[in-house]
Amino acid sequence: MTFKQNIHVDTALTNYSQKSFLQNEGYVADMVAPRLKVSKASNEYFIYDAETALKIQAGVRARAGRAPESTYTLSTDSYLARIIAAEDKIAREDQRDADAAVNLRIDTTDYLMDQIRRFREDEVATLMTDTTSYAATNSVTLSGVTQWDNGSFAGSIKQDIRDGMEVIRQTSGGVKPNMIVIPSEVASFLAGNDEILDLVKYTHESLLVDGFLPPMLFGMKVVVPGSTKNTANILQTASYADIWGKNVIMLHVPPAVGLKTACFVKTFEAKTIQVMTWFDPFTNADWLRAEEETDIKVTGNTLGYLIKDCIS
Repeated sequence: MTFKQNIHVDTALTNYSQKSFLQNEGYVADMVAPRLKVSKASNEYFIYDAETALKIQAGVRARAGRAPESTYTLSTDSYLARIIAAEDKIAREDQRDADAAVNLRIDTTDYLMDQIRRFREDEVATLMTDTTSYAATNSVTLSGVTQWDNGSFAGSIKQDIRDGMEVIRQTSGGVKPNMIVIPSEVASFLAGNDEILDLVKYTHESLLVDGFLPPMLFGMKVVVPGSTKNTANILQTASYADIWGKNVIMLHVPPAVGLKTACFVKTFEAKTIQVMTWFDPFTNADWLRAEEETDIKVTGNTLGYLIKDCIS
């Protein structure tokens, strides 16, 4: 049993965890699915219909006449922030016997934070690598000779990327993608491709993202996620896989996210990450729990383009 009065938000560990949360090499979820702070855990938001919004309805008004009626269509969707959490305990005996250089509370906080980061990364990646997250025209799945690493591939990687960029521009009313997500394994392959090498040859090695690609590609910021996960069950032989798979994603991310800003995916954040602690006398252990309250939603399915399975 946990005594409720003993549970409190640990300010020092919370501040440490929030700082640690920003120092997450290999994780890109906060870059591609920016956080929008909301005051309620659930609410509705408006979705503008692109078909009516892009239809030119304005026209010439005759003197003393009525102007052409110009209207737009609004639909709604809702978010429901979920509590994402992880907790662990530290026995008082372990704290007593730990070496001076070991800070079990900090180490445990680091572990819990990494658990939440990896969960969020996997959730965002799963959403963004699902073709149903996109408008019907905004994804393509490659296979066989159309995959970039196939020995019989006769296409153009640059053209595949440019085609995706053009689809976003056409379907979103002129909005251009400003970010491209290229997972580490795909980036490693592209770094040895003649088409891409031609773009990199004048870029100093120190400026290459993850050591592979230039910081900008076709006017888009290059993001190279490198996080992995163990897909095996607990106590089974480990099986590691890239969280972002072998896909390339182009998307539009605004410099500052708001309720009405155009963005492919947004994270509705009802509670910023924090760390709580309490003492359980029955186990003689201090418990630590890290948690945040968020929901991740596709808010503009024409503002992204997915090239799925671009390498085998």
